[in-house]
This record gives sequence, C-alpha cells and structure tokens, in this order.
Amino acid sequence: MMKIGSIIKKINNDRSLIFILIFIFLVSRISLFFMGFKFDMRFLNVAWQNVDIWLLKTDLLRSIWYLHSQPPFYNLFIGIILKLFPVYFTVVFELIYHFLGLLLGLCLYSIIKNLTNNKLLSFLISTLFVISPSVILFEGLFFYDFIVVVTLVLVLFFFQKFVYTNNTGYLVAFFSTAAFLVLTRRVFHLVWFVVLTAMLLYFYRHEWKRILLSLSIPLLLIVFWYGKNLYYFGNFDASSWTGMGFFKTAAYSLTQDERQRLFSDGIVSENIFYGSDPFRIPVLSLTTTSLSKSTIAVPVVGNYMKKDGGINYNYYAYINLSKELKNEFISILKHRPAVYAKGLVVTTIIFFSPASGYFAASENNNAIDVNYQLVKKWDILFDRLIYGQPLSWGGDKLKNYLSQTLNIKSTQAWRLLSPGILLIAVYLISTIYGLSIIFRKNSISINGLSFYLTITFIIINVLYVSAVGILAEAGENQRHRFIIEPFVWVLFSMFIQSIIFRNKK
Repeated sequence: MMKIGSIIKKINNDRSLIFILIFIFLVSRISLFFMGFKFDMRFLNVAWQNVDIWLLKTDLLRSIWYLHSQPPFYNLFIGIILKLFPVYFTVVFELIYHFLGLLLGLCLYSIIKNLTNNKLLSFLISTLFVISPSVILFEGLFFYDFIVVVTLVLVLFFFQKFVYTNNTGYLVAFFSTAAFLVLTRRVFHLVWFVVLTAMLLYFYRHEWKRILLSLSIPLLLIVFWYGKNLYYFGNFDASSWTGMGFFKTAAYSLTQDERQRLFSDGIVSENIFYGSDPFRIPVLSLTTTSLSKSTIAVPVVGNYMKKDGGINYNYYAYINLSKELKNEFISILKHRPAVYAKGLVVTTIIFFSPASGYFAASENNNAIDVNYQLVKKWDILFDRLIYGQPLSWGGDKLKNYLSQTLNIKSTQAWRLLSPGILLIAVYLISTIYGLSIIFRKNSISINGLSFYLTITFIIINVLYVSAVGILAEAGENQRHRFIIEPFVWVLFSMFIQSIIFRNKK
C-alpha cells in the first residue's frame, strides 16, 4: 500500500497524468487497429444528411449554398477533404477523427480539473470516457455525431477558460465554436446561441461592448444562413426537417391498428402509416412550390435522385412534406395528446439506453457490425458495470410488444430499449447536484462567479439537449444523449469530489 501511495504521489501532476492519458489513448487505438477495427466510411454515400458525393466533388459551393435540409458545415467539411485528398480521403478522415478523440480526452481532463481541483480524479474520469465503447465506436464511424460531441466539449472548454481568465481570445473562440455547432447540427438552434449570449450579457453587463464585439461575426454568420434559407425556401431555420422529427416522435410507437384509427377519424393522412420512418413517404406528388425556377434548377435542390441511385433528401419536395407533417403533428397534439405522450415514453427509454446500442442494434452485414464485434465483450462489461444495464428489462412480453410495434427484431429491442439503471441514476444525481449549485442561496459568493457560470452552462446544455432528444426525435435518441454524456460525467465528477471533500472534513 505504501508503494502504491508513493507511486500515486509521483505521477499526480499534470505532465505525468496527461502523458499517461495520451499513452492509454494511443495504445487502445493502435491495438484496435491491429485487431481489425476499420474506420467505417459507409455513411459517406448513404447518410440522409449528406449531399450527393458527386455534387460535393463537382459543384461544392453552389450545393452548399442551396442546402436547406441541413446546416452547411458538415457537408462543406466533407467536400473540402474530398477535393484536397481525392485518393486518400479515408485516411485523412480517420486521422481527423482520432485526433478529435484525443482532443476530447485532454479537454475533458482540463475541464474537470478546473472544477474539482483533483488531478487524479480528472485523469480517471477522462481516461475511462475516451476508452468507453461508445466513444470508440462513434470515433470509428464517419458521421457528424462525434464531431458534434467534441465541438460541444470545446465550446465548454473555451467558455470555462474565458470565465476563469477573462481573456478576450477565449471569448471569441467560445462564440466561434458555438456558431460552428449551430451550423453543423440542427439540434443546436439559433435560440440556443442567443440564450448563452444572454447569460453572458447579464453577468458581464459592464463589459457588454466587448461581448457584442466578440460575438458579432459568429452571430451574423448564423443569422445570415437562416436569412438565406428564409429568402430561398421560406424557412428561417438551419434545417427544413423539423416536421419529420416531431411527427415521427408521435407516430413511432403506434401499432398499425392505432394508426388506422387516427386515419379513419380524419386526424391524420395516409402519412401515419409511414410514422416510424417518415422519409419513406412518397414526395413526388408534393412538387407544387413557390420556389423560383432558378432555385429548382440547381441539382442539389431539383434532383430527386443522387448520382449513385440514392434519394436526395435535400430535394425541394421534402420542404412541403415537413410542413405537412408539422401540421399533422399539431393535429395529433390537439385531438389525441395521449398518442404523443406514449411516443415520449418510448423515446425516453431509448434516450437512457447506452449509446453503443446504436451499433449493437444494427442487423446489417457492414463495418459497424465488424467493429462492434471487436469491442462487444468490453461493451457488455461496461454497460453492466458502469451503466448498470440489466440482462433484461420489462420481460419478454414488453420486449416482443415493442419489437413488433417498432418493426425491429427482438434482439434489437433488447439492445435498443434497455436503459441503464446506473446511467439514469448518474444522470439524475448529476443534474440535481448541478441545479442545487445554481439555485443555492449565495451560490456565487460561496463558489465564485466563474465556477457558477460553468455549472450553469453545463446544466443549460444538459437540459436543452435532453429536451430536444426526447421531444423531437424517435429511434436514435441515445445518439442525442451521447452529445451531452461528457457534461454528465463532468457533473458527476464534481459530485464525487464533494463526497471526498466532505469525508476529509
């Protein structure tokens, strides 16, 4: 025990712990590589969010400019790499994602250390997170999820640096990365950006000029993009898919009989029969539009099919479909609110399932399955010990009902619909602990403004993403929770530190 104690004392410094963190990260990734773990590029061609690859290669800037279904930066990122590295783009993407994984661990270590002043705890939490199955799997999948997770942690990192140092450079970096997030994934809306800005303006009102100057270009960029979409497509938003999300949430868990009753009662149209996947709804009959002929003539807007034969979900008829589904969702909410409530039960269950279940539930013979098989034992162990996921949840009757309702296999239903008991407990404990700090009497004078604002920032994001991930998405809700999982780990680290401090006293 004395030897262990002396070793801990020797390594309990930033340089040693960061070196060990980097070493563990590199060893884990190199080991996976030699085990056969492949960077999965399958989504490059098939993801609904992606612009036709041929257009990204041959008509990049115009295609990005007329993109209405998604914020622009993810597809712009893809297009730039494809142009710069037409042959070795897979290797470049893989290196970028691994770099982001390492950056995630280092930023998480810094954030936790500044909040807890406990280097060893910061090291243990950040290291465990970057070698968790969910991080490994999303880091190995070419999609925007991992970029968004790392960017949100960077937003917190720069925010924390600013409130602790009052350095204008960190303030500019905070607003810039926040704007990048808004223009990368539609979950992060202009409203989210405005709320964070309002918080800073309130607490730094004596420095309002510096704040407004720092945010001016990022905010103008966001408003400009929203305005562009309003001008061309009649939608002041970064995405035209809002209707699909809400409609799917309401219809996702309905049986065919329940959908038939809604249709027969005149509450919804035939669209309800595609409720679990609204993007399968035929749209070629929805081509009546007020869009200009010059806008429709642009391939990324006017072509229904991609060059490789896939569907172009930026096709202008999907704007009409989204509006139609939004109206039908409002009709459901007005006449059958219990239907939406039922959907929220299912989305909440999926939300609190381990994010790795997104990969485990895949039934296709593709690279996702290959990668998951390599980490399956580690994933099952992690889910049992860290997330507290039971072997079964609710019994076979519930599993079979949900698998039939959602049209998925029973094995998928277990992985998709098995919340972790400890995962839920940690989420609730962490959130309640963070809220208790925010609303504690004289909290700012006790903890300091920098500490208070950092916790407030974390809580706002946890609650915001949770609300969006449960209320406006169905089927892949665990992916939304994964976005804020680092924040929950940060809050829980503080909770652990508070217990350690109390015991020392």
